[in-house]
Amino acid sequence: MSFCCADLVEMFSLTDTPITVIAGHAYLHREIQWVYLAEAVDNFLDTIPWTKGGELAIVTGSSIKGDADTALINYLRRSKKKNIAGLVINIGKYIDEISPRVIAVAESCQIPLMALPVSYTHLTLPTKLEV
Repeated sequence: MSFCCADLVEMFSLTDTPITVIAGHAYLHREIQWVYLAEAVDNFLDTIPWTKGGELAIVTGSSIKGDADTALINYLRRSKKKNIAGLVINIGKYIDEISPRVIAVAESCQIPLMALPVSYTHLTLPTKLEV
């Protein structure tokens, strides 16, 4: 049984945790094989070699050095080559908003880009999901 980005969005719709698809709506069929927190002590971009493909990467922005837009754009471009399933950006503490530049690159890289408020530190799933 596979689980894709569209399934994730549907699962969130059954909760009080808001996730928003910002870009890559046409690519929500991408299969998620692993959830990966893409953070590193020194540089957020250093996490890319650790991806193998199929990851749903989650970024808080805590390890982004310098301009967040530039870092996110570089991450998306490099991640396209690694074939990640999608990218979730926590909005609020380190990244205030997702810029049109980042959205355009996510679309061109065919990567689903989702936003999740950082205030939601955990997800309470429904006890029964219809499959």
